[in-house]
Amino acid sequence: PACLLIGAVVGWINGLLTTKRNIPPFVATLGMLIFVEGVRFAYTRGVISGRPAPFVRDLASIVGPIPIPAVIMVILALIVGVMLGRTPLGRQLYATGGNREAARFSGINVERISTITYILCGLFAAIAGLLLSGYIGYGDRYLGRGFDLDSIAAVVVGGTSFAGGRGGIGGTIAGVFMLTALFNILLILNLQVHYQFILKGIVMIGAVMIYATQARFSV
Repeated sequence: PACLLIGAVVGWINGLLTTKRNIPPFVATLGMLIFVEGVRFAYTRGVISGRPAPFVRDLASIVGPIPIPAVIMVILALIVGVMLGRTPLGRQLYATGGNREAARFSGINVERISTITYILCGLFAAIAGLLLSGYIGYGDRYLGRGFDLDSIAAVVVGGTSFAGGRGGIGGTIAGVFMLTALFNILLILNLQVHYQFILKGIVMIGAVMIYATQARFSV
């Protein structure tokens, strides 16, 4: 619960920085990343040791042929899918992402919607961190390094627009599976790690180019 609370609080602060202080989202989230890293370093003095709690390790275990993290992913995906497609919050979120000023004039509290979105992002990041630590089996400051870029790549490949207002959980899940399959193929081929970064860059740029071309022709 403490980890989930910390993740939600970090998301809440990000939301306040972007909505109340008008700090660009990239700058706000990058600054919070550096701040949290500094707090972690000051608290642990650079040394993280020990094993995750048994409950956390159980969350990352496998029951028969079914991995528990996969079950958690499906449950969260269903919840988010229903929220985006079946609730006023989801419709307001799409409207805010598509055109903030138009959403504001329509009576939507865009600051509240943005803050809720940041809180959910922080909460889900904390859940992912718990599952990752339980899967690895120990604490390490380098856990999760590079996953931020993988997440962005999966979302872009899944059809979410950087401009906002377009995308969905189904496309994101498909992007995750596609990128995972590509990276596993690279590992099976025994290619060096820098080829993975080259592939990620090509996939991200190619996906953005394709969606930009589709948007231009649709107009």
